[in-house]
Amino acid sequence: MRKDLDVVLAKPAVEVVRVVRFPLERVWNAWTDPQKFAKWWPGPDLESTGITADVRIGGEFSWGLRRPENGNTYLAHGRYEDIVEHERFVLSWDSIRNGEEYVSGARVSLSFRTVSEGTEIRILHEFLGEAEMCRHYSEGWASAIEKLAVYLDLNGNLQENLGEPSRAILLQVEVPLSAAELWPWLTKADRITQWFPQQAELDARSGGNYSFRWIRANGSTHIRSGAITAVEAPMLLDMEWFPTDWDPAQGSEQDWREAARTMVHWRIRETGQGSCVVSLEHRGFQYGEGLDSMFKGHSEGWQEYVTNLREVTSGREDIR
Repeated sequence: MRKDLDVVLAKPAVEVVRVVRFPLERVWNAWTDPQKFAKWWPGPDLESTGITADVRIGGEFSWGLRRPENGNTYLAHGRYEDIVEHERFVLSWDSIRNGEEYVSGARVSLSFRTVSEGTEIRILHEFLGEAEMCRHYSEGWASAIEKLAVYLDLNGNLQENLGEPSRAILLQVEVPLSAAELWPWLTKADRITQWFPQQAELDARSGGNYSFRWIRANGSTHIRSGAITAVEAPMLLDMEWFPTDWDPAQGSEQDWREAARTMVHWRIRETGQGSCVVSLEHRGFQYGEGLDSMFKGHSEGWQEYVTNLREVTSGREDIR
């Protein structure tokens, strides 16, 4: 077993997926033709402070924006690390807000594919420094796709040209255990409660159920529960994720549960060096009042809990 792994924070990523009802070539050109890109990237609420892009592998980009009503400035810059025509491009990503560094050493991958409704755009923003950035960039990238659709729309039917958006939280850490050694930390209640909720029940089989309970300082209980949808020990665990303690302000309980239903996917990969890489994907988050705060809370919570998992499996005993 490796003993030289540093205990580090799990760095979150955010993924935004949306279909636009335009041909792939038009969508691709709007992203990769610098003159076209500069026309739609600011949108109606921002103004350009300089937008340049040398669209070739190794070429640099600099996308500067300013919000007129308050003077706030935003600058994203980096290089094109990979380009596959009409399929994807990958950017190194650093950003500055109001003259101060906001993100350093991130990466953005934009993928495009033809689907029956038009073109699916998938944006993966990796290596974000803190969970709060997931919320900022999930909202920002969703807004960017809407601005793109406005630019491409010729008939004034914007909503008809946009499919439902979704977003996901992704986290990945390396732990100093084999997959078989790690598996009980995801499936056994006495292990789960050392890094996750205070109380846990889990029947780790396809069709089994789970229930996680957090006890707040005031004595109230926060619950997540649902069904296990897939298990392949010790490499794969999938579960549906419901907000059991629903918010009546969001509508009926059934409507709220359906709107807020998401899926949690755990994946484990051996490194061959006495450790394994643990990946968490929490998918299916929608946009809207209440759902945005749920996404933010899960972004922050999962970063804390996956970091806890990394630390307890490395021998730390003071998590609780």
